[in-house]
Amino acid sequence: MHCGDFVAPFALLPFRQLSCKSFHAVYGNNDGEKAGLEKLAGANGWQLGHQPKEVEICGKLIAMIHEPDAVDELLSRNKFDAILFGHTHKITAQKVGKTLLLNPGEGCGYLGGKGTVAILDLQSMDVEFHRIGHALPSVF
Repeated sequence: MHCGDFVAPFALLPFRQLSCKSFHAVYGNNDGEKAGLEKLAGANGWQLGHQPKEVEICGKLIAMIHEPDAVDELLSRNKFDAILFGHTHKITAQKVGKTLLLNPGEGCGYLGGKGTVAILDLQSMDVEFHRIGHALPSVF
């Protein structure tokens, strides 16, 4: 699952190496080349769409958004097991009531200098964060 800001279609290419049953993603505020992103995603059978996106996996209902502005409204629905978001580039794993708020951080590491991903165990709802890629100089 990816919460946006691919920016351009070529950024989707590494995801073809994943061995997973499904790939779900939402657009971010920096995804301008939507036609190219949709074409490549569709060619690979991936689900790329607008937010909020609701996905049910292993009996868990997950909301996917990019900007966290909608978190409070989604929490008020009291139906999601997890709300995944991006945009802030900051690692977040916080339980609010029955809902896990999860931001994996920044995959590319361009802004903060380190790439991170999150692995969510859907049985226990435990989260592990992992560093990926090479260290990059921070822009800020």
